[in-house]
Amino acid sequence: MMDMTFSFTPKDIGLFLIFVGLIVLIVYLVILTKALIESVQRTNRILEDAEKITAVAQKRVDDVDKIIDDVSGSVEGIASAFRGKESLIQSLSSVSKAITSIIGMLKHKKEEHTK
Repeated sequence: MMDMTFSFTPKDIGLFLIFVGLIVLIVYLVILTKALIESVQRTNRILEDAEKITAVAQKRVDDVDKIIDDVSGSVEGIASAFRGKESLIQSLSSVSKAITSIIGMLKHKKEEHTK
């Protein structure tokens, strides 16, 4: 019969503990990397949504800016007509342009909601 004896030196135990620590660290890093990838993907989706929202908001700002310009011109035309600088027909034309712009924006907004 063979007698098998194992003896471990402190150096062997230290190396074993280092290898176990490295394996635990690698597993932890794999889990951390997976969570990081999911976070980056979620962040990219949020940024894409924010980009779409910003584009819609910019379009609305441009629409409102045009309407404000039209309304401002209409009010200015009416004021000029009262001062006698512009004819009544030109003033009514300016008012009708402003009303048309507002109606156009409302129709466009209604069409987008139905999509």
